[in-house]
Amino acid sequence: MPTTFASAHSNINTTHLPLFRLGQLLATPAALALAQTHNIDIRELVKRHCCGDDGDVDAEDKKRNAYAITHGARVFSSYRVTTTLHTGDASIDDATVARIWVITEADRRSTTVLLPGDY
Repeated sequence: MPTTFASAHSNINTTHLPLFRLGQLLATPAALALAQTHNIDIRELVKRHCCGDDGDVDAEDKKRNAYAITHGARVFSSYRVTTTLHTGDASIDDATVARIWVITEADRRSTTVLLPGDY
């Protein structure tokens, strides 16, 4: 079963065109493992990130991101994803929420997908 996003897409760039360069794409081993285990499409998260959908960040981070996109500062996105532990018995499958961060550096040389514990 694919992972579902727990947040509404409130800040989406309707043109779906990137708003900034991503540079080299990187991901931590923990983020890759979570994505593989729970069928999370990291490419979709990175696409949302570069199109201005910063996910589940607070109002202050949304303001910082808007400034960062136009002035070349660090861009930070946080996405809540629902993960399900499949036990083979649907009555006891366990769903939890995890966070995946996507950060593009101010110099636009790299974008990293990571878990909060990786920072």
